[in-house]
Amino acid sequence: MPTFDITSTFDKQEVTNAVDQMNRELVNRYDFRGTNTTALLSENNITIKSSTEERMNAADQVLKEKFAKRNVSIKFLSNFEDEKTPSESKRNYFLESGINKEIAKEIVKELKNNFSLNLKIIPIGINYSDPSRFKSDVYIKYGTPISINEYKERAIDNFSDSVDDIT
Repeated sequence: MPTFDITSTFDKQEVTNAVDQMNRELVNRYDFRGTNTTALLSENNITIKSSTEERMNAADQVLKEKFAKRNVSIKFLSNFEDEKTPSESKRNYFLESGINKEIAKEIVKELKNNFSLNLKIIPIGINYSDPSRFKSDVYIKYGTPISINEYKERAIDNFSDSVDDIT
């Protein structure tokens, strides 16, 4: 039976670069002087600290801008927790790669049992002008989308034959 993988990962080096750029900007910006605003990156956490909540939120915006410039999805910053003390505001982001196991199981179950999702397969062909040379030209050709619903009856009878028909 054919399988497929769903992945959602971030490039650790790009995240590191985004946090470094953010810290450099925080040091140079006038509105952050004297607020002790910093961002720290550890394994899969980013911690933003500041003496005021307003500056922490502004630093948060700078981090999102740096992520966007480096083509890192800001959706990785959706899981966070705020801490506030009288002298400091802190925001901890928990960077997670991949899809939650429970959600992945639901997706697979729905795909196997429900054809009402109206999924389509889009064939893509990728060719290089010179595959042995780094940074050669890339040619991408998109095919006509294939609707899974057209193969519903055949898939119910024999799933592997329906897969063979599609491919």
